[in-house]
Amino acid sequence: MRSPSSPACAGADVTSLDISTGMLDRLRETARNEGLTINAIECSWWTADIDRLGFRGAFDLVIASMTPGVRDVETFDRMMACSKRFCYYSNFVGRGSDTAHQEIFRNILGEEPRGHAHGPGLLYPFMYLYAPGYRPIVKFNHMSRNREQGWVEAAEAAIDFLGNERVLSDDAREKIREYYRDASPDGTYRSEAEVYTGMMVWSVTNRDGT
Repeated sequence: MRSPSSPACAGADVTSLDISTGMLDRLRETARNEGLTINAIECSWWTADIDRLGFRGAFDLVIASMTPGVRDVETFDRMMACSKRFCYYSNFVGRGSDTAHQEIFRNILGEEPRGHAHGPGLLYPFMYLYAPGYRPIVKFNHMSRNREQGWVEAAEAAIDFLGNERVLSDDAREKIREYYRDASPDGTYRSEAEVYTGMMVWSVTNRDGT
């Protein structure tokens, strides 16, 4: 769940799953500070035993927003099984990314650039729902993302991101810093990207044509 504090602010009792201890600690702190009811559980959709957790059919609304956690048929079915009324799913439809990561992958890490880490996008989940008769409400969004930041901040953000899935050597870290420094002649790193996202909401109890 991307922003569990939002429904909690509206008075809902919220349960949030995440594999990141740090993110859950921040969520718990926000809940304490704002007096919100949020049950934060360190767990993933692909390992969750929803029966042991008491999640099956337990929630009015289940949200999977821009997450790699719902990544295949099994996890998608598991997410839906936790809802007794509605589900919400959002993901990328298409996006152009800053070329820096692609160049770093190839020229510094010696790897081919990877796709985004936010699951299967929107098309396949939509078709998986549509085929058996679900008719989700779908909306799309487009935005141009222009960002400026100091080259040191940009370099450290890239190092943190790339270091999530591999151990970066000191030499690789220094080369990444050099890349951003050289790409920022006035000390400011600038990036542009076109981002297309989609969301869909559907009832788990109603199908058309079945």
